[in-house]
Amino acid sequence: LALVDGEQGIMQRRPRAKHHGIFTGEWTMLILAGVLNAVVALGLFVFVRTTVPDSLPLARTVALTTTIVFQMLLSISTRTRKPVFFESPLKNRYLVGAIACSLLLHILLLSTPLGLLFQVVPIPLPLWGLLLGACLAGFLIFETAKWIQNKSK
Repeated sequence: LALVDGEQGIMQRRPRAKHHGIFTGEWTMLILAGVLNAVVALGLFVFVRTTVPDSLPLARTVALTTTIVFQMLLSISTRTRKPVFFESPLKNRYLVGAIACSLLLHILLLSTPLGLLFQVVPIPLPLWGLLLGACLAGFLIFETAKWIQNKSK
């Protein structure tokens, strides 16, 4: 995130008041991101626990992976106040590379004996589809909320 160019027109914005903190005006979106992450991860955890017998290790792994994927999507989203649909998410190749490396390392963790150390298990392909779809839905909700927040300003 530190390597991306500043938003266009950022120098035309009024500066924050001295008594305002860095998160002033951002708390709603921060809370929304946390709630969305929790709902998606816990929802998938409960889904796996209720549909797959003896599935506690798998449910924990799905919840962890969901949080990781959701946070990677949020890293794309939070680099601008505008919805990301108005510019390419591939604009910052360093961020894209960091996300790709993070996800690759996580997949290696899930598919190698190292997973035993962290008590994670491989995720079946159909669950990957559900996981990615749920994360994408949460991401779209977050982006829609950003768009609505920008429209009201």
